[in-house]
Amino acid sequence: GKPTKLESRFRVTYSMLLNLLRVEHLSVEDVLRRSYVESASLRLALTQKARLKE
Repeated sequence: GKPTKLESRFRVTYSMLLNLLRVEHLSVEDVLRRSYVESASLRLALTQKARLKE
């Protein structure tokens, strides 16, 4: 099949780096994973909202 296009708007900020240093158990991978999950859940919510309007 046709591959899905990945669009990322993830930007590393100074405060994000400080939080990574402050919280020992938080890794860069965790931050990235949360970013992608948040994006996917937002897209799903928008799709469901559009379906409700129909």
